[in-house]
Amino acid sequence: MTFLSGLLHNRLQRVICVILLTAGLTWLYLWWRILDHTVSAYFQAGGFWLGLLLFLSGMVPGRDGSRKAGRLEFMAGALLMLLWLFLAFVYGITTADDKFQAAHAEVRDAKMEQIDIKHIPSVPKTFAKYKGDKMLGQVPNFSYYQMGDYSIQKIDNELVWVAPVEYNGFFKSLSAKTVTAYVKISAEDENAPAELMSGYAMKYVPSGYFSGNIYRHIRADYPSAVLFEASFEPKDDGSPVYVVPYGHYEKYRNVPYVDGVFLVDPESGTIEQYGTDQVPAFVDQVIPASIADTYNTYFGKYKHGYLNTLFGKRDLHMPTTWEEGDEVVAVFDQEGNMSWFTDHTTLDETSKSLVGYSLINARSGKFTYYGGQTVSSSGLANGSAAINSVNKTFLKDQWTGASPTLYNIYGEETWFVPVTDGNGLLRELALVNAKNPQILAHHKNKASAFASYKNLLVSFGSGQMDPTGSAQQKEIQGRIVRVSFVSEGADLRVKWMMDNSDKVFVVLESQYPYAGFLQAGDQVRVQYVDTEELVVTASKVTNLTVNK
Repeated sequence: MTFLSGLLHNRLQRVICVILLTAGLTWLYLWWRILDHTVSAYFQAGGFWLGLLLFLSGMVPGRDGSRKAGRLEFMAGALLMLLWLFLAFVYGITTADDKFQAAHAEVRDAKMEQIDIKHIPSVPKTFAKYKGDKMLGQVPNFSYYQMGDYSIQKIDNELVWVAPVEYNGFFKSLSAKTVTAYVKISAEDENAPAELMSGYAMKYVPSGYFSGNIYRHIRADYPSAVLFEASFEPKDDGSPVYVVPYGHYEKYRNVPYVDGVFLVDPESGTIEQYGTDQVPAFVDQVIPASIADTYNTYFGKYKHGYLNTLFGKRDLHMPTTWEEGDEVVAVFDQEGNMSWFTDHTTLDETSKSLVGYSLINARSGKFTYYGGQTVSSSGLANGSAAINSVNKTFLKDQWTGASPTLYNIYGEETWFVPVTDGNGLLRELALVNAKNPQILAHHKNKASAFASYKNLLVSFGSGQMDPTGSAQQKEIQGRIVRVSFVSEGADLRVKWMMDNSDKVFVVLESQYPYAGFLQAGDQVRVQYVDTEELVVTASKVTNLTVNK
């Protein structure tokens, strides 16, 4: 009692105790949350409470009953609380320009580059999860574990979904001690089975506890680094690696930047640090999805400052949001480089209009926004409109579209939409033209879906749309050496080979009424769109033998 009484009346001792108590509790909080040990983090976590305790301490009377000596504590506490409240609720408003500049977007008044359809994944995450989750039962002591997050990446030049096995709770982690497996599913072959990659002893994982937690493991050696979400990215030889991006904040804790990655061997615990320009080639994801989504929001919202978001709202647009999450989707270009894609729409959440779309390179962070006159004059439909078209098509089956992604296919901006049932099982693959959502092709396999879509583009090409884009319009004249006829509903599909070309030419009778009369030996002149594929669709056919 004598000590407490003395402490209450000795202001210097009281202030020291308040500071030490707040610092200790703040350190404990940062340790528990595995946050960075920086000045801004300490102030954000403990600044208000330090101010409040000093404020209250200043109100305690001295030995003579006077409160005059406590005015300094009182004022210091009040100022700390006001500063904390300003930084927490007001200062962020003043950083709108800095947030817009952080996105550092290059605006292009053009279409994205045409994609090779081989690099379009045909397996959506829901179907990958359906396949992968069933593999958990093959893991020894499977009750100790649960499946982790699924992410798509390139391994040994093939696009695959991978998901690590994770601990299923604290007590089960004590029994399991290590994580022994992960799941790999082809993203390019919808018929390929899931693979269980087992035989590992991973001690450092995101679901681990205490020193076994991968973030806490890094934090022990790098206390001040700002850590972003980890991605699981096995090497080409199958060995497991966790990629943990790190960075810093500017403008207090309002604007995040990625500075590099930590590569963690989950078995040995070895940590390798790389700057953004030194990351090994096998790593696809340096910029995490959360940062890509944040930068898209900054770019669409703060072009004309904060006040414009309240009044006027000039040029405001926002990335599309989805109920199932995944605001940004991983896409891969011709060389297999990964980018984060999302489309931008108006502030009206029910809008079906596309005002632009973006690609953020997942390694370099380069932000490219495709907008301007090219997009606005095209009247493109956004991802919600594409999903709506697909859902109406499969209304009877109660199948729905998932994870719509925009590509430049055959020179046309096209939504690629996997179609799944209520269990997440892949049923069809649909292609929806962004200019005219009524042009919708679908099939159970990717090759047939693209062939049908190409036929539709040619059918609608006359006067309504240009299906060529960057593909080249060509003409060839020669003799038919083989011909085949296949019924396609109420229509007839005719295929033939010519003596002076290795391509297979296709036309529908509805496009060319004389197609059913073609036969071997006929001389024909064919105009077609050269997409560098073996099977090409004829846009115009003239049978020179019968002059039709």
